[in-house]
Amino acid sequence: MENKSKRNPMKNFTKIISDSSQRFLASFLDDSLAQKKEKEKKKTLIRQAISQNNMVVLQIVLEDHPNGPFETLYGKVRENKNNSDVVVLVSKDTNEIKMIPMDQIKKVSIMGHSHKKMAK
Repeated sequence: MENKSKRNPMKNFTKIISDSSQRFLASFLDDSLAQKKEKEKKKTLIRQAISQNNMVVLQIVLEDHPNGPFETLYGKVRENKNNSDVVVLVSKDTNEIKMIPMDQIKKVSIMGHSHKKMAK
């Protein structure tokens, strides 16, 4: 009986260490939290541009690879009431309307009324 009681605390301690190590490793390897923060930061910048009616420069990733080819677009952003994960961009020169998924936006830069760049 004494042997059993001595093993249980040690097993419990080992289990706790093992579980915490696995959680730490899983959180270290899981980038979804960082991606969510980055996406929320982009949404905040886009909302700011909409409310101030500023010009926006968007860097769009054309492929799934993060370092793949990209396209730079500029214009005014409009609110998409049906889907908040899609940005509506009206091109300044051609008045062309593009719907861009938030996942494809790599970088957002806002051009203020004084034309100074506020890159984020």
